[in-house]
Amino acid sequence: MSDISLLSSRYQRLSELTQQINRSILTLKKQRALAMNAMNITAQLYPAVVVTLEEVTEAKALLSRFLEGVEQLLRSSETASLLEQDYSHRLKERVVTDDQVLEVRQSLMSASPLNERQLNLLDLLLYLLDDERTNLFHQLRTSRRG
Repeated sequence: MSDISLLSSRYQRLSELTQQINRSILTLKKQRALAMNAMNITAQLYPAVVVTLEEVTEAKALLSRFLEGVEQLLRSSETASLLEQDYSHRLKERVVTDDQVLEVRQSLMSASPLNERQLNLLDLLLYLLDDERTNLFHQLRTSRRG
């Protein structure tokens, strides 16, 4: 496989993963908003938000698998690819610990919605992953010029 084909394939997979994770995080944010509605805290702000149990279950399963991979990256001293090395380095720069990731992963197994701190961590992980996707896109674009 040529360098361009390899970069293109990686970009496509990373782009799809980023979209799936983003949709999953949005689903959990909707779940949290609805839980707040049930407590009459923000009932007027979110009257049209709807999320099904199936959507929440799928979102939690996908995020749990993703977080398991993030935990492995944080614990491992060796990574398989430059992309993983860069993502791992960025996680450590942002002081993301495997304990934080484990806490969110364990909360995903419960029926209650994630708290704001946990959702913020997921947002950060998504931001860093999307940044990796952007870097890969620039590499792909640059390699096509050469």
